[in-house]
Amino acid sequence: MKRILSILSLFVLLAGITACEKNVGGDTEISVTLSYDKDSIVADGKDAVTFTALVDGKESSDTYIVCLNDNTTIDKTFTTTTAGEYKFIAISNELYSKEVTITATKPEVSPLTLTADKNTILADGQNAVTFTVTLNNEDVTAQSTISVVESNENLKNGSYTTTTSGTYTFRAKYEGLESNDVTVTAISADEAPKKLTLKATTLRIKNDGTETTTFSVFVDDEDVTNSCELFNVTTTKQKITTTSFSSDVVGSYKFQATYASIESNILTIDVYDPAIVGDYMPCTLYDKDGVKGVIYAIKNDRQNNTWCYLMSLDEEDMIWSSEKFFCNCINDKGAWNTYDPFDPEIAEQIGGVRDINKYPAFKWCMDHGEDWFLPSSQELHWMFEAITNGSCDFNDPMVAVYNKLLVDNGGEPFCETYYWSSNEVDESTAEVVAFMENSVVCLSCTKNDTQQPYSVRAAYRIKLN
Repeated sequence: MKRILSILSLFVLLAGITACEKNVGGDTEISVTLSYDKDSIVADGKDAVTFTALVDGKESSDTYIVCLNDNTTIDKTFTTTTAGEYKFIAISNELYSKEVTITATKPEVSPLTLTADKNTILADGQNAVTFTVTLNNEDVTAQSTISVVESNENLKNGSYTTTTSGTYTFRAKYEGLESNDVTVTAISADEAPKKLTLKATTLRIKNDGTETTTFSVFVDDEDVTNSCELFNVTTTKQKITTTSFSSDVVGSYKFQATYASIESNILTIDVYDPAIVGDYMPCTLYDKDGVKGVIYAIKNDRQNNTWCYLMSLDEEDMIWSSEKFFCNCINDKGAWNTYDPFDPEIAEQIGGVRDINKYPAFKWCMDHGEDWFLPSSQELHWMFEAITNGSCDFNDPMVAVYNKLLVDNGGEPFCETYYWSSNEVDESTAEVVAFMENSVVCLSCTKNDTQQPYSVRAAYRIKLN
């Protein structure tokens, strides 16, 4: 809108003149008419009335359409975000039309939307909830007023912190519009969960872009999904706004949830190509060509090769090695597989062939047959993810399913304990993976500590493409 520049026109308007025609130069009569396509609009800033102003039945560049409510001119359309009655006339060369009235009604649902980046915060004066205000998908946060309904306190910079636990309601206002209410719960440090578990309906989906897995988040047995933030942490930490995931790109994707600054376990979702994977399904027995084990993962390496991972049916407690020597066992070929430190060609890189009898963990795995190996800490983590259905909680019902499959085929069940990996820290220590809560990796386990032998379960992999 723009202010009328004609002083005479302003005088005419303010005087409330409503004649529709005027004599000019004797008997010549000129008429100005103002018509419209509808007499009622929704006050959502989007619904519009369109006017047509004519002088003697023709459009004229000298014609103005004036809103009498605030004495401003408009173009041919009018929208508003404030409900009420609006009066208009058309003016051309000091001639004016009859006055018309347009009614703007309050929308059933406000077009002004208030959203929060989280619904639960810690009442520590630091953990903040940040709000966004949109009008018809346009960000108007900076121009809006956001307030706490209970105290009528206006927020600064669109964020809120508190040191008092409780439930708070927030509402935004912008150009006469009021938003929806958003409720945020502030909890004390004592109320904050010690453990947050992210789960998914399935850990494997096809790469068809339509098959989905759905996330849920729990504090003990309480579902807090709607109060959490979800992140894709595959490469960088990126917030996601949906609780489901699908993809047409084969690969492993990692997700994590946060609730009042508490982080959940990291959950891996594998997107696979069914044409390649075929019948190789996790939690099934593989028994072909002298190789027998339980399938626990299908993974793609950095060269986009697809591998099927098996775990041995049995396990054993033992030391990693009886000597302190840095073998540098892990390669970096993208397969996450283990170097054989006892292969003469490879052993040249580490100062000579090692005595296999001094490396019980390796020997036990290799004794299962050709290509069986001591898994890396990453491969062990995949194993723990599989048997706990991604929860990394040894009490997950899936542990019982895997254990039954192992026992029914003459194997040994998993124990809630530590498992040796092939990853080394230095010449004296190697990594173990805790098949316990959150699957932590321990970095200070002595290779030859006979007082604290850890468990070993062998791994095998099959290339599928």
